[in-house]
Amino acid sequence: GSGELERRIAEAGHRVVGVDVSLPILRSARRRGMTAAVMGDAMQLPFRDASFDYVLLAETIGYVDLPVAFAEASRVLKKRGRLLITTYAPPVEAHIRYRKYRHDEIVGPLADAGFRVAESSFLRVNRSKASVAARSEDAAVLFLEGRKRAARPISG
Repeated sequence: GSGELERRIAEAGHRVVGVDVSLPILRSARRRGMTAAVMGDAMQLPFRDASFDYVLLAETIGYVDLPVAFAEASRVLKKRGRLLITTYAPPVEAHIRYRKYRHDEIVGPLADAGFRVAESSFLRVNRSKASVAARSEDAAVLFLEGRKRAARPISG
């Protein structure tokens, strides 16, 4: 994306690497101060295994195949890595090609990719803040945090 959220994360002292498939979007992110912006696809990330503590898919899952993108996130995350997801809630109008998911449609593919849902919230959002909505029908954004589950030892 444009790098706005990533810039705020970097300002909080974290090293951030942004990824997008669009060169114009990457250029926009760089103009906004995103120094580490890489062309790439969430379904085939250009990074080594176990490279990151966190992966953030901000309004991305509506454009990708969930099992593939979640497996890629798991691959590039370290042992106790976390996957943070924000996606438009079903009541929100979005790009015609953006697929909106309900919470229950995301949880299964997350589990299949080796994550457990550690937190989820329905959020109302405006330009300056976000607040928790009691019901998904009142939300603009769905937030989920998936934590990698420890690999199970193979018994023989």
